[in-house]
Amino acid sequence: EDGALNPYVPRVRGDRLRSKEQNDVVSRAGKRRADERAHAAGSEDRVPHQRCVDHAVTFAGRRSCVKLRAMWAVRSSIAPVQSRGIHHLDLVVSDVDRSKSFYSELLRGLGWGGVLELEGERGETIWYLQAAKTWLGLREKQSEAHPVPYDRYAVGVHYVAFEASTRDAVDQSWEWVLTQDVETESAPKEFPHYVAGYYAAFFYDPDGIKLEVVHEPTRAATTSA
Repeated sequence: EDGALNPYVPRVRGDRLRSKEQNDVVSRAGKRRADERAHAAGSEDRVPHQRCVDHAVTFAGRRSCVKLRAMWAVRSSIAPVQSRGIHHLDLVVSDVDRSKSFYSELLRGLGWGGVLELEGERGETIWYLQAAKTWLGLREKQSEAHPVPYDRYAVGVHYVAFEASTRDAVDQSWEWVLTQDVETESAPKEFPHYVAGYYAAFFYDPDGIKLEVVHEPTRAATTSA
């Protein structure tokens, strides 16, 4: 068998061969040092160190041990994600008053709250709507770089999906959209190739930004109808 996998096969270090007894001495010393480091590092590091100790008798095991400690250090440094991971999203629109009215009515039925007015970095007014811990901002355009209707295959937002707590909320949103002077794409229906029970409608806002209202029963709802 390969000496890298079998601790009882003499291995070469430089020009010398190690005997089984020499390997045992080195292994015990390595285990003792690993135990000491684990104890000094505290409880958070003891799990990866202890897992490493079991494999420290082989060269391959020692390499795996180094990788394991590195992976554990990276994982321990990642902060937990808050809410769904998106704090706020701002959309630039051609007519902020028109879009404020459209989004306020659309999102009210999905559990979104009232409008908060803030000043942007160029002095423009930003209107924010809120649901749970997520905010949607609307600000008026100051550039002609993008055409209207919006080209969702240019650089920028492709579409935005809003979560509904029930299928009825999706249906009600769709009925309201039909009363607006906007383009529609797909009436409410299931999309089982996404996930079981995925129920959604697709349409566009006044600037041609594609929107979706979706109910996915397997997710914990963050909005209320």
